[in-house]
Amino acid sequence: MDNIAEGFDDGSSREFTRFLGYAQRSCGEVQSQLYRALDCEYIDKIQFDNVFELASECRKQIKGFRKYLRNYKGEFKNSEI
Repeated sequence: MDNIAEGFDDGSSREFTRFLGYAQRSCGEVQSQLYRALDCEYIDKIQFDNVFELASECRKQIKGFRKYLRNYKGEFKNSEI
């Protein structure tokens, strides 16, 4: 969320897209840490599967939004989104 807010504050779709990339990669980091938590038995397999799927869905939505913004020709102001 912080990456998205930081990129959004700049006001350009290009910069926003870049920071969305950071957020997308953060989903991968969460998934990586989930494996660690499972291995250390901090969470069980059901919790792992639920949160892993949420991170996957989040990553997928961010990826789609980034694709949309890359094809967006104009600039936007904070009030437009």
